[in-house]
Amino acid sequence: MKKAVFLTILVALVILTFGCINSTGSFVVKSCVSNQTKNAFSMSYDSFNGYKTYSFKVNDGASLSVRFVTDSGTLSCEVRDANGNEYYRNDNVLSGSLTIPLGDSGKYYVTLTADHHTGAFYFDIV
Repeated sequence: MKKAVFLTILVALVILTFGCINSTGSFVVKSCVSNQTKNAFSMSYDSFNGYKTYSFKVNDGASLSVRFVTDSGTLSCEVRDANGNEYYRNDNVLSGSLTIPLGDSGKYYVTLTADHHTGAFYFDIV
């Protein structure tokens, strides 16, 4: 019985982990609201200092629908694939929206680097 429950939990964790958005980084935030789902990630904050990298897998023909809010400070953003190909780079992100077409199916990374940035970012995989 215990073995069956353990196996069921293990399989569920593997299924939930595969295809999800993961994140790593070294940062400090104040008054933060962060959200990560299967197809989106966002963060709104009073202060973000440091860097955060999101990783996710997409199918052919995918793109990122992106919205940035910059009230003060500096935010940079880089989007690249697992081979290091760069799809977007901006070292001084201002408020606005854009769509970033991605290449072939596979793993992609979004790295956001902030210097006392006040604002938000919203990414949707479409």
